[in-house]
Amino acid sequence: MKRILPLISAVAVMAASLISAAPADAATLTVTLSARNGTVGVAQTISATVKDSGQDVGGGVGTVTFTANGAQIGTDTVGGQRGTTASINWSPQSASPSTNITATFDDGTSDTTSVSIASVSTSASITTPGSAGTSTQVTLAAQVRAKVGSYVPTGSATFYTSNGSAIGSGNLDGSGRTTIAYTTPAAAGTVYLYVVYNGDANATASGKSGSDSIKVSAAASSLSLVAPQSNFVGSPAQLTAKVNPPNGTGSVA
Repeated sequence: MKRILPLISAVAVMAASLISAAPADAATLTVTLSARNGTVGVAQTISATVKDSGQDVGGGVGTVTFTANGAQIGTDTVGGQRGTTASINWSPQSASPSTNITATFDDGTSDTTSVSIASVSTSASITTPGSAGTSTQVTLAAQVRAKVGSYVPTGSATFYTSNGSAIGSGNLDGSGRTTIAYTTPAAAGTVYLYVVYNGDANATASGKSGSDSIKVSAAASSLSLVAPQSNFVGSPAQLTAKVNPPNGTGSVA
């Protein structure tokens, strides 16, 4: 009996030694990404959840980097608890049927999902001076905007008369605005005009804008008579009538 007790004690010591020497399970990190289909210029929240399967609650502390088709679009930091979530606001600037969004944690663990980004709808408006004389050059302006979101359309807009005749096009500036010069008709009347945005790779064409008009009026005319300062009695004299504007038509009696 005395020999058995030391043997049992030795076995217990060896077992305890083996248990203490066994390595702890390494933490396993997983990244789960959440994103959805969207529209150019319309912000959405992209999030990534980092989970730590190990016992070390500090294993999930670090930074998540978000990319769209390989280009970085933002970063966020996750805390020291399991299941912490990183998130960013993203406004896509390019339309695409398939954009790969990837979230990558510091250790290289990542998740990728594909989303579709649609072109944004637009609207256009036209501004005229409201009134002008016949055969007068005036400026027409157009403003193009996305119906939702922050995207500023690029490309060109075309101006038309009410019968569908194009009278000119202009390229949009950085605010979505363009202007053209327009010469009013030679005859008095009212001209109705509209504008159409032609679209770009990320924004759809606008369709016809609401119309605006220019009331075209003939310039007021004046008549002056020029006679010679002196003449002989009984001799014919030349009288000259001057009409303003000089491009007026008709007769003087």
